Amino acid sequence: MILPFNKLLSLVSEAVKVGRTQAQIDLGKTRRFISQREAARLFGRGNIQRWREANLIKPAKDGEGSNTLRYDIERLNELALSTNIHKLLIECEVTNI
Repeated sequence: MILPFNKLLSLVSEAVKVGRTQAQIDLGKTRRFISQREAARLFGRGNIQRWREANLIKPAKDGEGSNTLRYDIERLNELALSTNIHKLLIECEVTNI
């Protein structure tokens, strides 16, 4: 299986972005949790739903009496990167058969 350079570059760029977000969270400059609406906007409603159904993520409620659901941005970034790597590997496998 040969991974095209542009695909590898895209994955590395995405990993750097994830690392940058993690650093911002660690420094307290970025929120660790985002709302369900923002998660759907950033990662796609279908992805959020699929990850929830697979028990890969679990939303947290803001508190008693609140309907707001929040997700850990670090976990969402991990899942998004893993999903993209998985799709790319499958794509490369199919094209190299």
